[in-house]
Amino acid sequence: MNNSKKNRLSRRQFVKVAGTSAAALAAGASPAFLFPERAIAQQKTLKILQWSHFVPAYDTWFDGTFCKQWGQKHNTNVIVDHINLVDLSAKAASEASAQKGHDLFMLLSPPAAYEKQTIDMGPVYQEVEKRHGKKIDLAHKSTYNPKTKRYFAFSDSYAPDPGNWHRDWWTEAGYPNGPDTWEDLRAGAKKIRDKNGHPCGLGLSQELDTSMACAPCSGPSAAPSRTKPATSPSTLRTPSKP
Repeated sequence: MNNSKKNRLSRRQFVKVAGTSAAALAAGASPAFLFPERAIAQQKTLKILQWSHFVPAYDTWFDGTFCKQWGQKHNTNVIVDHINLVDLSAKAASEASAQKGHDLFMLLSPPAAYEKQTIDMGPVYQEVEKRHGKKIDLAHKSTYNPKTKRYFAFSDSYAPDPGNWHRDWWTEAGYPNGPDTWEDLRAGAKKIRDKNGHPCGLGLSQELDTSMACAPCSGPSAAPSRTKPATSPSTLRTPSKP
């Protein structure tokens, strides 16, 4: 057996340490997903990519305290890279296409499009549930594909996304509880615009804020996730948002 195969984490080894790391990641409310192939050598190396947190102190703690302590405990050099929120999707697509990059990749929504390139995260969920209890239904629905019967990601956190509306304007338009459907939004917004000139607009870009704005009128949203592509059968690693 060559050195590179010797130094890879087996599925059993990964599942053993995943329960501990997943719990800590949840504290930062960060979703994500794992790319398989990262070898963990003598002094093993784990590469993580995630957003630049909106609370800078979290990145300081995660990079300098948690990852450092975890790395020392598991003989692993943990390298954490940060990029802007808006760049996550493009970077994930690039690394998935190249089949190389970071081992653990954080995304703010479930990476279902990458399922064929991920490792089943079922064993990770099982280990985490043994240690920390049953996952919430949102985490399951956000990362499980009932058709293929596999978890394509691991959801380590979620955040509520409440809708807000100007109560006085919408009440005058006949919607005291705000719009519940696209038709309510269209009709109510027109009444408001016709009466007092206040416009209503929604973004149409392929980015998180637009999706969050549209979600309340189009059904429930999903939770954050982390997944990992399977370029190597012997390696594994992963994390997920609504």
